[in-house]
Amino acid sequence: MGKSLYVARRYLGSEDKKAWDNFAQSAKNSTFMLQRDFMDYHAHRFTDHSLMLFDQNQQLAALLPAHQVDNKLHSHQGLTYGGLILPFYSKIQASIDIWQAIIDYCAKQNISEIYYKALPSFYQQQAANEEQYALFLNNAQIYRVDTAFVIDNRPPNTTQTFDKNIQTRRRRAIQKAKKLQVVAKKAADCRQFWTEILVPNLAERFGVAPVHSLAEIERLRQLFPKSIQQFNAYLNGEIVAGATIFVTETAAHAQYISANQLGRDSGAIDLLFYELIALHFAHLPFFSFGIANENQGRDLNQGLTDWKEGFGAQVYPHLFWVVAVSRKS
Repeated sequence: MGKSLYVARRYLGSEDKKAWDNFAQSAKNSTFMLQRDFMDYHAHRFTDHSLMLFDQNQQLAALLPAHQVDNKLHSHQGLTYGGLILPFYSKIQASIDIWQAIIDYCAKQNISEIYYKALPSFYQQQAANEEQYALFLNNAQIYRVDTAFVIDNRPPNTTQTFDKNIQTRRRRAIQKAKKLQVVAKKAADCRQFWTEILVPNLAERFGVAPVHSLAEIERLRQLFPKSIQQFNAYLNGEIVAGATIFVTETAAHAQYISANQLGRDSGAIDLLFYELIALHFAHLPFFSFGIANENQGRDLNQGLTDWKEGFGAQVYPHLFWVVAVSRKS
C-alpha cells in the first residue's frame, strides 16, 4: 500500500481543544460525550493518546478519541463508545486512507494493537459504516458484541406504534403506577437520585458504585445541561425510581436506571420510562435503554433483557474490534 494521504498526530491538550471540539460538533457521527470537556473529566484515570488526522492541505479530517495502556491503543475504555469521528459526506476512500495513517502512526509508536469501540448506528446523524470496510481491509476482528436495546421512533413509527408494542406485563405495571398516583417528572439535579436510589441500590444488589460519582455527574450536567437530564418517579412524595438521560442529536440514552423495591413493586419505573419514550423524547429518532450484557458481552442479563424488550425495544449492536498493527521494516 502506498503512502497515506493523511497524517496522524497525537492530541496535544489545551492547544488543540478548540479545534477538536469544533470538528466534533460538526461531525456526522459524534456526540457530546466526544467533546473534550466530557472526555477529560476522568483524564487522571487514563493516559490520553487521542489522534488528530490531517489531510495534505493540513486540514483536520478526522479524530480518534483514545488512550494508551502499555503498547495497546484503546478507543476508549472510559467511554461508552469512542470511534473514528468523520465529517458529513466523507468518502469511503478517505476512511481507508485515514485508517492506513492511524496504523502507520501506531507502528512508529510501537503500538501493537488497536482496540476499537465503534459508535452504534443509532447515534449517527449520517451513515458512517464505511469504516467497517476499512477495518475489514486491515484484517480487524470483532472480539466483543454488546446488545443495545433501542426504540425506533422514526416515521412511520409513532407513539401509537410504541403503545401497540408494549407487552401486557408492562401495561399492567404502568396502569398500577397510575392508580397509585405515581408522579414522574424532570428533576433539577441528580443529587436525590444518586444518594437515595442509585448508590444504595447498586451497593446492595451488586456491590458496586456508579461509574460517575455524584460530583462528577453534577459537573458534567452543568457543562452539558441540555445533554444530561435527570428524571425521577415519586410515590406519595417519596422518590422511588429514576433515570439519568444522555441526550444526543439522534437519541435519548438511559445512562443510569435504578429503582428501589417500592419503585419496582409499584410500577413506578415502568411509568417513568413510558413517559420518557412517549412524551419527553418522542421527537428524537431513537430511545436507548442501554445494554443488558455481562462477561464482556458473552452473557445476557435475562431480567434486564425481558424488561427492555417488554417496551418493544429492538437490538442494535455495539461492535468492538481489534486491529493488529504490522511492524514497519
